[in-house]
Amino acid sequence: EYAGDALRILGFATREIHEGEDIDDVEEVEKGLILLGIVGISDPPRIEVPQAIATCNEAGIRVIMITGDHKSTAEAIGAEIGIFSGDDLSIHGSELRDMSDDELDALLDRVAIFSRTTPDQKLRIVDRLQKQGHVVAMTGDGDNDAPALSKSNIGISMGRGGTDVARDASDMVLQDDDFSSIVSAVDQGRRIYQNIRNFVRYQISTNVAAVTLLIFTGIFFGWTGEWLILTPTQLLVINILMDGPPAVALGIEEQTKDVMKEPPRSIDETLPTPPDIFLILFLGFIMVIGTASVFYFAGGDMITNAPCSPGPLGESAFGVVGDCDEEGWTHYAEDRFASARTSAFAVFIFFQLMNVMNCRSNEVSAFRLGLTSNRWITVSFAISTFMLLFMVQSPSFAGFRVGEMVSTVPLSGIDWLVVFMVASSVFIAEELRKLFWPKPKA
Repeated sequence: EYAGDALRILGFATREIHEGEDIDDVEEVEKGLILLGIVGISDPPRIEVPQAIATCNEAGIRVIMITGDHKSTAEAIGAEIGIFSGDDLSIHGSELRDMSDDELDALLDRVAIFSRTTPDQKLRIVDRLQKQGHVVAMTGDGDNDAPALSKSNIGISMGRGGTDVARDASDMVLQDDDFSSIVSAVDQGRRIYQNIRNFVRYQISTNVAAVTLLIFTGIFFGWTGEWLILTPTQLLVINILMDGPPAVALGIEEQTKDVMKEPPRSIDETLPTPPDIFLILFLGFIMVIGTASVFYFAGGDMITNAPCSPGPLGESAFGVVGDCDEEGWTHYAEDRFASARTSAFAVFIFFQLMNVMNCRSNEVSAFRLGLTSNRWITVSFAISTFMLLFMVQSPSFAGFRVGEMVSTVPLSGIDWLVVFMVASSVFIAEELRKLFWPKPKA
């Protein structure tokens, strides 16, 4: 009855020890004892443990109790904290001893409690769970827990009540001995991993777009820097000055979606994941088409219209060359090309800034997250925009323009409006994708 009330039972007994009796012989000493009484000791779980167990269940994390307590005591405590219910199995150490590995494997999915277990049995349970493909985190505080702590994927020992042997065998030490701290650590770990995914998706999608643009330029306009849509200097500016601050801000994004309501990811999951690869190609494609279109319609087509330039299909691709007329390559055409390259440079940077808003979440709309909820992204957006305007629109000082260093020329107000509208397309497209297809399967 006491055990069923989640009490740990201690019995008190006495007998007279005669002179000359070997008190080191435990079996002899314990013979003929007179029972004085029993005491039930209550060691209730912390208030926050049931909620932590419920959070684990929602997160797809299964909690199993392995204890040396009496079976009835373990079941009562398990029911109190939400581990054990009528549909679950509770196995005593003596029952476990008589089971084969195959029999244990068949029951493991239904077992919630193992009671009166030995150190060898704890080790065996961990091993069989791992054989079934589970990632096992094991908590323990005593010397007898050390083998199982060492065997588990993540051994967690107690910082206050744990022994030195247990701490040495574990991978991490729980300083406050609080189970809910483990759940909080899992929550933070999942959020950090999600930010890493977002960061990778942002960086690779931008780099895929940049590399594709260079290949596109090389095929159609030749491989010399003279006709590249983006010059090497501009690419350095994009990747070092413009790309860095938004990427760092993205890495500290506060995840608003409840990551603890999703199942654990597979241990074999790659990074980027297949859905991430789809989004990388999707976003990169939009940025390539948008940048190339702005470049062409802003005057980049002048190089194919000039008589001494490669023909409409490109000299390097098909060997087509127009009739040469040196006077045909006018100063006007050169200005148009410089303006087109500057427009391409500007729209690509704005594509990056729009894309960082996309990559804050692969499912949740930026409007639901709050466009300015991450103040560091807002600050980096403002700084990058100011730097872009300074590099493009800054006037000449003593005959020198900052834009000359990055091969840019001033743009008109209409140019900037077109640049911003085209760059917004990647944001609009991704918002529509999140609305109609929030979880792509690739």
